[in-house]
Amino acid sequence: MTARDYLMVLRKGWIIIVASGLLGAVVAGLVLISEAPEYRASSTLAVSACVVAEFTPACDPVGGMSYAVQRAGIYSEAGGSVPVLRRAMDLTDGVSTLKSLSTQVSVTQVLRSPLIEVNATGSDPEEAADMANAVGQALIEYARGSIDDFESGITTVDFIIVSEAAPAAAPVNGDTRIIVLASLFGLVAGLGIAFLAYFADPRLRSREDAETLSGLDVVGELLLRKSSTTFDSLSVENLDSYRRLRSAVCVRAESGNVRSLLVISPSDREESWGVALGLATSMAESGKRVALVDLKLVDGLHEAPEMPATGLVGILAGGLSVHEALHQVDGSTLHILPAGSGTSEAASLLAAPKLDAVVVELLDHFDFVVLDAAPMLSTAAGITAARLADGALVVAGIGVTRRRDLAETFRTLELVETVPVGIAAVF
Repeated sequence: MTARDYLMVLRKGWIIIVASGLLGAVVAGLVLISEAPEYRASSTLAVSACVVAEFTPACDPVGGMSYAVQRAGIYSEAGGSVPVLRRAMDLTDGVSTLKSLSTQVSVTQVLRSPLIEVNATGSDPEEAADMANAVGQALIEYARGSIDDFESGITTVDFIIVSEAAPAAAPVNGDTRIIVLASLFGLVAGLGIAFLAYFADPRLRSREDAETLSGLDVVGELLLRKSSTTFDSLSVENLDSYRRLRSAVCVRAESGNVRSLLVISPSDREESWGVALGLATSMAESGKRVALVDLKLVDGLHEAPEMPATGLVGILAGGLSVHEALHQVDGSTLHILPAGSGTSEAASLLAAPKLDAVVVELLDHFDFVVLDAAPMLSTAAGITAARLADGALVVAGIGVTRRRDLAETFRTLELVETVPVGIAAVF
């Protein structure tokens, strides 16, 4: 995967990425709003122990610390016992049942140390602090009265209240950082979706994609609008791009002895006529006598009111001559042979020997003949038209043409022995 692929993912999927981030933030915000606020309060107790070694009147600090850690573990386990919780209920008015208190309070030893932490949660910060302090006090009383004899001659154990619980200033479930984290998660998820969509897309992603798939060069990159592809709109946008296309096509045509060129697309999702028109216009600009033939006989898409309505159909189905059907563009050496009136007999007319004779006659009078045909994979007309030309220029829409359609087009051209001169990439 190249840097260009990453940029393409961001360019094509930025809406998905941004929308996912925003969705994550909105969902997190709604959850925070819908949840009742929950406050947490903590108190910390410390266990101290004095262990007197044999024949030594002073406390052993090492033994005392070890014993304090041991006892802290025992006391923390007893923190959730019924006697401790029942005594805590007597010390506070915030809880009505033993079960409720057990779910709101936790007592834990801090990392194998002599410290014990009492945590309490509740909907009111004052009540949460009262519960934590009450459970801590109840645990001290229970430990002194029921677990150890703290007044033995060898060992003395005592509690120190390191910190009492204080009312929390903000709820623990209202942290706005959750929104930030949710947004980041949404952005990452959106990026993943954008990557999946990019690589699962069956359409061509770039000119390099088309070249890799076909094994041929992209000889031109064109910006094309369907609104500028009719006979009454012969002004070609980005003419420099068509000049570069003309140069590349002419080099390949001369090396392959190609004088008649088929411009064809894989399917009706691409527009080949605009490319054929631009290429023919650019060739005529260089001084060549060029004939542009519209072989799309079914619909006559490119017929203009000022052109003969009969066109190519009039030649093939009637008695019209090639000279009578041709239309010369004013001030240009470009002549256009329109399809003429649409006909349901397009397939038989294209297969008729008379069409071969028309192409031969055009080659006798013109330096180059450009043929625009129906999409290769949409109807049989495209395959029939391919046999008329020496070479073919395949129009591939980046982000439009499906990879398998482009591959099938080149396989079909190989079957009819029409040499492809390259690809015109349309954006």
